[in-house]
Amino acid sequence: ANDKKAVFGGDVVVSGSTVIEGDTLEVSGSLIVTGDVLEVTGSLLVSGSLIKFTGGSFFVTGSTVLSGSLAQGHNTTASGLFSHAEGNTTAANGNYSHAEGFQTTAKGTYSHAQGDNTTTVGSYSLAAGSRTIASGSSQVVVGKYNKRNNTDSLFIVGDGIGDSDALRDDIFLVNSGSVLVGSGSVGSDTAFFVTGPSNRNKSVFQGDMIVSGNIYGR
Repeated sequence: ANDKKAVFGGDVVVSGSTVIEGDTLEVSGSLIVTGDVLEVTGSLLVSGSLIKFTGGSFFVTGSTVLSGSLAQGHNTTASGLFSHAEGNTTAANGNYSHAEGFQTTAKGTYSHAQGDNTTTVGSYSLAAGSRTIASGSSQVVVGKYNKRNNTDSLFIVGDGIGDSDALRDDIFLVNSGSVLVGSGSVGSDTAFFVTGPSNRNKSVFQGDMIVSGNIYGR
């Protein structure tokens, strides 16, 4: 009845070019691919903790079901529970996290790090761009070189030029309902500030304000 089904009860290591023809390839342990090509003409079902592709190409013409973590690409690590790492030197350390791109690290639970040298620390956070860090929970960071250890803001656009704290900068923040645009420390030298829910009708300008059109009051 299962003449077209290959079932392996333990770990499977594929070190050469391999073609598996059939309806289903089922592995109850881990599947480690170190060879040039693994081609499965049917469906792939793996119930182990890790599938790792350290070799060349991998083809599945049917459906793929993975119940563990997945690390694919070059020098990738998926150590978190049900995590996924792909690309070059990426690490998905947080449970249910995803890291992709180049030297990205997803540490927070359910977090996503993408781009170049980005890191997610907070749970449910997202870091994208180049060398950005999402420190807070449910935080989204884009751009480049944003400030570290900012755990309060929900949305950050980094515009820094280097790794040191003195060279990191944020130009846009959403913090507890407030919007800040500027440079330097949050709240001390902000160029534009719109207050949060407790006082929504107030805007504060620290420097000069130039208006090229009309200003209407209501």
